[in-house]
Amino acid sequence: WKLNNIDLTCTQIVDGFNAVHFTVLQNDNNRQFVYYRKGSAASKIDKSMINDEYLLSSKIFHTSSLTQCISDTSRIAVEKFLKKSKELNIITSFDTNFRSNIWSSQNAKSAIDDIIKYVDILAPSYPEEVNDVFELDSPIEMIKYGLDKGCKIVVVKCGEAGAYIGTANKIIRSNSCNPKGILDTTGAGDAFMGGFLYSYLNHNNDLDLNLKYAIVSAGLKVSARGGIESQPTKNDVEKYLNLPEIIYI
Repeated sequence: WKLNNIDLTCTQIVDGFNAVHFTVLQNDNNRQFVYYRKGSAASKIDKSMINDEYLLSSKIFHTSSLTQCISDTSRIAVEKFLKKSKELNIITSFDTNFRSNIWSSQNAKSAIDDIIKYVDILAPSYPEEVNDVFELDSPIEMIKYGLDKGCKIVVVKCGEAGAYIGTANKIIRSNSCNPKGILDTTGAGDAFMGGFLYSYLNHNNDLDLNLKYAIVSAGLKVSARGGIESQPTKNDVEKYLNLPEIIYI
């Protein structure tokens, strides 16, 4: 992590083991996950770990329902972290990241309803999360739902169909872009959000460009195996920003 300039200032040593998950690649380039997280070190996250001073040095607080679901204390901690971030005027971002083999769609929806009022950027996936968790039929309905709940931006990731982004003023979409082909979709959503949030911080008045960064980041990620080492660099992404076509809804 240090080689990638990841700040480990707030890393803590707690009782428990490092959680693991196994990824099974399927013939259609999709994947299935098997998780071993119950009782892990990550599940020991709790609200006492909030560091106001460190949060103040942050530009975005990003989390997901995957953190909410690993323990009761982590679910409470996610809400407290989001609330505190809002109080400190820090941008908040939430990836739905639903996993049906860890908890039910009903429990996920309940947990998300608890925190959505603190979320600036909401990022569910279509069709599974939009249909099963939010019980909505389309990306457009999902965008309207999130905006009605107070989110400023709703990003709907649609896999090979691309993505939609909506605000109170506009809705845009783009098809997916895979400059180097598709080998492994593991981590594509994370790459998408990384590209989007980077661009949003640096070009926050250009939603079209934000979507291009996200689309290309995910598109390059899927060209190699693994969830971490195959993540593209900023320079990699910027070589292909001319490829995605932005469509206005």
